[in-house]
Amino acid sequence: MILADIPPHVTLIAMSKGSSLEAIASLAAKGQKDFGENYVQELIPKAIHMPELRWHFCGHLQRNKVTKALPHLACLHTLGSMRLFEKLEKEVTRNLPVFIQVNPDREPQKSGLDPHDPEFLQLIKCVQSSQRLQFLGFMAIPAKGSLHAYDCMQALTQSYQCQALSLGMSEDRELALAHGATHLRIGRALFESTH
Repeated sequence: MILADIPPHVTLIAMSKGSSLEAIASLAAKGQKDFGENYVQELIPKAIHMPELRWHFCGHLQRNKVTKALPHLACLHTLGSMRLFEKLEKEVTRNLPVFIQVNPDREPQKSGLDPHDPEFLQLIKCVQSSQRLQFLGFMAIPAKGSLHAYDCMQALTQSYQCQALSLGMSEDRELALAHGATHLRIGRALFESTH
């Protein structure tokens, strides 16, 4: 079972997009406490129904949905712009752990910042000096087969002496772990293992 091959220092996030409350409850009964969602409209009812779980947001967070999402979040994995940072700074009323989303392969269809973009450095400085947002590290969704992306994320994590790296999903978890991932976002492989 997938839960058995995750090192104890790694946080396994069960990505429950499209999963029923029963499937989530089944995993929770086996000790899984961290769950992730990509859409605010799926996050809110699940988090209201199961507030004892830790809910991570791993999708693109639109600024107009920040207010609705915040009360339910244990962690945000997709802080990828100064505009979102500014909205969070106005809305957050408690300490919120965040990952800055990086787009190491510069894929136009994906969110996240290019590490060479001036906004990237600006965002890091702002998050590090925030009184409300706790900078954990970086997050990325590498292009399939892009070893460069994994190397880039490992190098960024070491360069900024981050305590965490959100990297790796069902198909690439071993590669992500080899590059220092501390948070894995596993969906299909984890939920299929419960059937």
